[in-house]
Amino acid sequence: MSDRGDRIQGTAVVSLNEVIDADLDSFLDLISERAFGSDTAYFAVDVQYRIIASTADRLTLDVTAAIDPNSDACAQDTTHRLADTTTEIR
Repeated sequence: MSDRGDRIQGTAVVSLNEVIDADLDSFLDLISERAFGSDTAYFAVDVQYRIIASTADRLTLDVTAAIDPNSDACAQDTTHRLADTTTEIR
């Protein structure tokens, strides 16, 4: 997983059966978890994907997403930034 500014990026591999069996929300949850890990996937919003490779029964996807600005992850990140700024000012 990489962080490109306000978006995160990762790669997910899914079987065609998983694609066929899932509704859209379940599919986006699945690829988010595979691309970003279970801890970060919870905060992923505006998930976008594109196929970068395929075999007869699997797709490899490039997955990007934003982190929900109302999530605990963003709040913690902001808190750390504020603490760092306060420390630098002193």
